[in-house]
Amino acid sequence: MGAEQSAVLACTQTGIPQKPLELPNSELFFRLYFDKMPEPKTGPVTEALLRLVEHLNQPNANAEEAQLIQEEDISSDSGFTSEFSDSSEV
Repeated sequence: MGAEQSAVLACTQTGIPQKPLELPNSELFFRLYFDKMPEPKTGPVTEALLRLVEHLNQPNANAEEAQLIQEEDISSDSGFTSEFSDSSEV
């Protein structure tokens, strides 16, 4: 359990408020680490994914055709028979 979690746990059990834990060395380390980090660059895979997402909401012929096929499948009988789906009694 981390120091911050221990402080929260102790505070909730005793009811005595405690001031937040300060970690100046950690804050300085991460601030310097992220300041020196280069700007992220998108590669070809990311660019392709972004293009797919951008065109996701645009209707096209393939989507309309797939919708029609799906509607036909729902409305037609599947041909599957089961002893549970039979309406006759045994």
